[in-house]
Amino acid sequence: MSVLDSLPMALVLADLEDETGRPLTEPGLFDVLLAAAMLAELDLAGRLKHHDDARISIRGGRPDSLLEPAEHCLSSRPTPVVDLLDRIAAEDLRHTVCSHLVGMGALTVKTQRRWFRTVSSRWPTADPAIEEALRAHVRDHVAGASGPPGRTDTLVVLLDVAGLLGTIFGEDVPTERIDERTSDLPWRRHLRDWSERHRPTDLHGVH
Repeated sequence: MSVLDSLPMALVLADLEDETGRPLTEPGLFDVLLAAAMLAELDLAGRLKHHDDARISIRGGRPDSLLEPAEHCLSSRPTPVVDLLDRIAAEDLRHTVCSHLVGMGALTVKTQRRWFRTVSSRWPTADPAIEEALRAHVRDHVAGASGPPGRTDTLVVLLDVAGLLGTIFGEDVPTERIDERTSDLPWRRHLRDWSERHRPTDLHGVH
C-alpha cells in the first residue's frame, strides 16, 4: 500500500517533523483527526453504513490491521460520528500508524528508555522522497482537481483542521481553492460538530 492510498498514513507523515520525528499537532486534537481519517478510510472502502447525516455503523468485510482501532469501536448499531471520534481517539492510534510506516520504510523509530521502560518515541523520516511525493501530490491535486471530491480532498480537510497546510504549501496556501473543493465535505461537517461539543481553542479549519 502506498502512503497516498491511506488517509491515516498520509496524515501522520504530514504531522511529523522530518529530522526529529516530533509531532507538530497537539496530541489530543491529532488523535481525533486520526480517528476521522480511519473512519473516512473505512467509508471509502464501503465498510460504513450511513443511517443519517450524523450516525454510522459498520458493514461486514475483511479486517484491516491499520484500521483495527476504528473497527473495534464500531458495531452494527447506529452510532453518532462525534461519539465515535472520541471513542476511537482514546486508542493508541499514532503508534499503530507509525508502526505501519516503519514497516514500509517511510519512518524509523527512536525511543527513550528509563529504568528499562519506553517513556517516549520519535519517528524521524527514513525516506524523504515519500514525504515529498505526498506534498507534491496534494499540491497538484488542489491546483488541478475536477469532478467529485475524493480521498485527497478529505486529506486536505484533515490537514486544514490540523493547521498543517503550511507544511504542504509553504506561505502560499490556496485558501479559496481549498474552500471551493472541501467546504461541503461530510468530514468537515463532522469535525465542526465535534468542535461545537468540545470547543477546543486550537481547532483550525472548521468554519
